[in-house]
Amino acid sequence: MQKQVEKEIKRQEKEEAQMRKLQKKQQEEALREQKRREKEEAEAKKQQKKQEEEALKEQKRREKEEAEMKKQQKKQQEEAEKEQKRREKEAAQLKKQLAIQKQASMMERFFKSKKDSGKLQKSGDNDSADGPINKNEVPATTTKIDSSLSQQENWVLEDIRRLATFPDLCFFHLHT
Repeated sequence: MQKQVEKEIKRQEKEEAQMRKLQKKQQEEALREQKRREKEEAEAKKQQKKQEEEALKEQKRREKEEAEMKKQQKKQQEEAEKEQKRREKEAAQLKKQLAIQKQASMMERFFKSKKDSGKLQKSGDNDSADGPINKNEVPATTTKIDSSLSQQENWVLEDIRRLATFPDLCFFHLHT
């Protein structure tokens, strides 16, 4: 009987050893499975982080492109405005130049007509300019200026043009 008891003890010890071995194997397997899952999770997190970084880079790139596009549009608009102002300034200068030329031409015709009529009239006509002004008559000051200018025999077109460049001094002031 003792042998049987010893055998039973050995059998129980063997079963317990197998049981411990099986538990150890199960624990190792569970540990390997846990490490595998942790590794997968870490890889998934790494992948997600990479995707987020790429999305952020793409968003920044788009924002940079939009900012550059807005900057370019603003620059083009400013250039267009400058060009328009330049054209307007040129047009105003051309208009002013044409007005001056027109004024010089009128003065030249006036001087020619005064020169011709001045030969026929005497200087005593100047006194009549000081009289009352009709609606159809030229103001006395203008008449006096006209008279003194018409007495100048050697007026040339260039003198008239120079005089026309100072409209404040001219007696012909065109309103444009």
